Amino acid sequence: MQKQIHIISFANPYPPNYGGVIDVFYKIKALHEAGIGITLHLFEYHQASRGFLEPYCEKVFYYPRPLGILHQFSFLPYIVNTRKSKELLKNLLLDDYPILFDGLHCTYFLAHDELQHRQKVVRAHNVEHVYYTMLASREKEMHRKFYFLLEAKKLKRYEHILTKSNAIASISQTDESHFKLLNENTKWVGAFHPFSNVNCKSGKGDYILYHGNLEVAENLDAVIFILKEIMPGLNIPLYVVGKNPPAELYSMVEKLPNSKIIANPSDEEMEGLIANAQINLLPTFQPTGLKLKLLYSLYAGRHVVVSPEMVQGSGLDSLCHVCHLPSEFKDTIKNLMNQPFDKQSVKERSDILNHQFSNKVNAQLMIELLFPSQK
Repeated sequence: MQKQIHIISFANPYPPNYGGVIDVFYKIKALHEAGIGITLHLFEYHQASRGFLEPYCEKVFYYPRPLGILHQFSFLPYIVNTRKSKELLKNLLLDDYPILFDGLHCTYFLAHDELQHRQKVVRAHNVEHVYYTMLASREKEMHRKFYFLLEAKKLKRYEHILTKSNAIASISQTDESHFKLLNENTKWVGAFHPFSNVNCKSGKGDYILYHGNLEVAENLDAVIFILKEIMPGLNIPLYVVGKNPPAELYSMVEKLPNSKIIANPSDEEMEGLIANAQINLLPTFQPTGLKLKLLYSLYAGRHVVVSPEMVQGSGLDSLCHVCHLPSEFKDTIKNLMNQPFDKQSVKERSDILNHQFSNKVNAQLMIELLFPSQK
């Protein structure tokens, strides 16, 4: 008899075009391919295109997510308080299947009396209160900074809800250590992603690439660091690629010779840019969760140069060139621009990625958490 589960997603995971939903979508796909029947519940801001998730699920339920300042007047975190639905609870109670709460955002019913005998697993995408504290530290608009700080405080208090789960699937090793303090049955289950094999080009490229969602403050700070601290004096082409770059970024990039912004590329164009770059340059100052862009670069790109925060808790340090100071970034880039990417480097990536970040392997780990008596 086919195993059946419920998955509650914090957002519509299609299209899988940013970090959190990439993990959700490819997890659904991997569990489906492993023979698991899925009833999917998802919250959406507005009615999006439908029919893309149904091929992987037995049923898909869509719930509206109400937004607005009124929902902030609660002891609950805003991200939780806006993801509650009586219809969701009603649909969960139609059977006794295990439930995967995909994100702390979705755990409003985790401690509900009528679900106390169910197997309940939480997928932790971040230590959310740390993530929101870091968002606040980088935010310049005071009303948004206040919201992030208030949400961080609420999330820290609310996090205790995770003691009511039967298991936690953390997305990084660092997060695993944190969540074990709340729930001993915490296991690191690597991020799910669109790659089945390492597919890097050997040889050399002639440009450096930074890619990310350029609407996000964390990514903008990384680009500004690259433009001001790393690239001056290198005289190497830099492509800054991503979603909706702000106007002020264009003016900064124009001042740097051989540099350009490529806005909102198609998936095919993005894949080509990652594959053909000599260096994927990915500094960050926010060591939270796992950055999916790092996996993209390692599966499909050549040399990857990062700050320590990018690989913290990922287990991927050995596959990257980790730099701390601007001078280290400069020296590393100069050396790597003349260093062809070879077959040995591809093999090293394959050995690690195909084990720790195999969707097939991680789907089995998730299944073991959801069906512990059937290991």
